[in-house]
Amino acid sequence: MTQATSYETPTLQDEIQRIKNEEPRYETAEQFETAIRNGDEISDYIWINNVLYTMDNYDMTGEEINYGNKTDEMEMVVRTANRYSDDGFSDAEVEIREQWWYRTDITYMDEYC
Repeated sequence: MTQATSYETPTLQDEIQRIKNEEPRYETAEQFETAIRNGDEISDYIWINNVLYTMDNYDMTGEEINYGNKTDEMEMVVRTANRYSDDGFSDAEVEIREQWWYRTDITYMDEYC
């Protein structure tokens, strides 16, 4: 008979500390763009110029990933021809702009960090 291993769900405070300490940080959108073109992984949370963006949408065609920041009312968009292809993010373009909408079914972590 095997013993069950207990797993504790992280608290909001645990997740906030993890995001502050472990999520990728970039000085500029251009630096982030270069990093993902060169193979850095995409994360649910990205810091750019000390602004935290939360992934809030992605399309199933592999062309766009959206991140939002409610505090600063900004959106970051990552566009590719097809991130599911062998080329992945090698042609990625990153744009930061004013955000016009927010999802109500996710937590934008910038409100806590």
